Amino acid sequence: MKAAPLLALIGIMIPTLVQAQTDSAKPELFNQRVADSNPLRTEQARELDEYIKTIAADHRRFEQLFQPDYSSVEAFEKSAEPLRAAFCESIGYPPPGKRPDQAASYKKIGEDSLGVYYRAMFPILPHVHSEGILIVPKSAKAKTPLIISMHGGGGSPEVALFNGGANYHDMVRGAVKRGFIVYAPQHL
Repeated sequence: MKAAPLLALIGIMIPTLVQAQTDSAKPELFNQRVADSNPLRTEQARELDEYIKTIAADHRRFEQLFQPDYSSVEAFEKSAEPLRAAFCESIGYPPPGKRPDQAASYKKIGEDSLGVYYRAMFPILPHVHSEGILIVPKSAKAKTPLIISMHGGGGSPEVALFNGGANYHDMVRGAVKRGFIVYAPQHL
């Protein structure tokens, strides 16, 4: 019977002694205060700011790409096409693959005094969809503006929306209260 407590004590002491031996054998590693590199970050921010200002001040590139024709709506839309094409190319649009032909789906999941809540699924790529919560305010009568709520919450629209949503200053329901349709997507 007395052997069991002794074995338990040995079981505790041996790892502690081994850890102490290992800790004393560790070399001291270089360390530096984060604040010591603040001037480097400040300089990098200044460099990037100057670079952006230089590019923004040079209108030649933009003028080559965009020569607006304000004579009519149709003429303007046609003149904006090269700019739209360049933008789409820069962001990789359209993505490769066939466009999904499935319709969006909406499943009602709840309702309160502000609006009607739907679990919405929008096909966005082949075999890929965007899923989230869509809230339609009860005050909506006809065409209503949509806000896409780009929240954090580990990607979960429920975290940004439910249980008061206080850590998001009520941004999802706050927009619904102001009469907007809100889509809070699930982020990965």
